[in-house]
Amino acid sequence: MRRITALFLTAVLLLGITACNTKPDFSMPTGCIDSVYHRYGKDFAKTVKEQSGLIIKPYSTDGAKANMIIIDETPENIGIGQADLLNHSWNETNIFKKEGKIDSLRAIGCIGTEQLMLVTTDPAVRSVEQLKGKVVSLGSVYSGTNLNAMDLLDAMGLQEEDLPRLRKKKKIKNYNLTASLEALKEDKIDAAFITTALPSPALTKFMKEQSLYLVPFEQEYLDQLQKENGDYFQSKIPAHSFTDQEKDVPTLGVKTVLFCGADCEKDQIYEITKAAFKGIDLDFAHQGVDLPFHKGAAKYFAEHQISVYSK
Repeated sequence: MRRITALFLTAVLLLGITACNTKPDFSMPTGCIDSVYHRYGKDFAKTVKEQSGLIIKPYSTDGAKANMIIIDETPENIGIGQADLLNHSWNETNIFKKEGKIDSLRAIGCIGTEQLMLVTTDPAVRSVEQLKGKVVSLGSVYSGTNLNAMDLLDAMGLQEEDLPRLRKKKKIKNYNLTASLEALKEDKIDAAFITTALPSPALTKFMKEQSLYLVPFEQEYLDQLQKENGDYFQSKIPAHSFTDQEKDVPTLGVKTVLFCGADCEKDQIYEITKAAFKGIDLDFAHQGVDLPFHKGAAKYFAEHQISVYSK
């Protein structure tokens, strides 16, 4: 099933490659077209080409989990995703208890952080509890957002057996970032979970046309979720990130990870690692990742007196 899914997800990639005159050294699945992932992919491809001559072709997907599946099937390429998803896959925990380990992925390093958030166009909604009976998007099943939304709802007491009933009543949607914002604009849903770094091109674009409000999470639920899962850490949404948001709002964060397939060449991943982490705190870059580092990345960290597990 994973192979069939991956072949479907890579269809656009294969068409794109045949249409290009210059074959890229790497393809890079990112996220929705207006996402931080996709913006990073385009900027990173430019940086890598300037510094090493390597050509990276970024393209849009539904998000972190989709990228993991794609790289599993094309292990000579690079991707971007969330540390919690990658760690769960390597350790066969959470959703990967049933789905099984993806053991072809290798870490390059952590490049940033993302925050969990819940947004709505209704200014009257000031808590998650007020969304009972409402229609909410939990993110695409191929995204990290969906994992984070389910984790948070679990911490709030939603049982897994409740989901089929809610889906039958059409109270739960699994829209990606772009589709969630479009559904909010058209009043097809009442709120959407989103995990992203800020500023987000998609959210900025939306708020140029319409108000978007942040629904705060209760601190007790954030504390409980962090206690249950060490991949989460305390974070905040800076003031004025959303409509009428006058103060910083507590939330949880997860790390964003640049990763690759096990079949990537050591020298090329070394060059990519060097480009990725120029000016970035290397302690931040190598901590919080359970899956092995690629040997090319490990070589770069070793040059800076940092030892990481590689395979």
